[in-house]
Amino acid sequence: MRLLAAKNRLKIIATNDVHYVNKDDFEAHNILICLNTGKDVDDTEGMHYTGFEYLKTPEEMRETFKDFPEAIANTQDVVNKIETFKITRDVSLPSFPVPEGYETEFAYLEHLAWEGHIKDGVMRFQIRSKRE
Repeated sequence: MRLLAAKNRLKIIATNDVHYVNKDDFEAHNILICLNTGKDVDDTEGMHYTGFEYLKTPEEMRETFKDFPEAIANTQDVVNKIETFKITRDVSLPSFPVPEGYETEFAYLEHLAWEGHIKDGVMRFQIRSKRE
């Protein structure tokens, strides 16, 4: 990795593939993935997680990259370049009419989800002809 970085005049940084926060969440995450993909927990085929896809502590990251201490320093350099800012106004979201029978936009959204109009985060409606 050092040779490749040197050859291309790049800095090595320390990263970790994070899919869940706590190390103890691995089993629950694995079950969730199996439910979403229709796979059995005991299935040995296909993609599998290792159990190390959690948010590591700074100490764990230093241990992971002990052979590349400059990666930790370079990562801190990136962090130091992040600018912080405050949002000084409310978030502006589109407004749409809520059909009768629903008290709030969220109640209507929940109805649409239960009716199957929302799948994979995308709203789907049947296209009706102009004659209807």
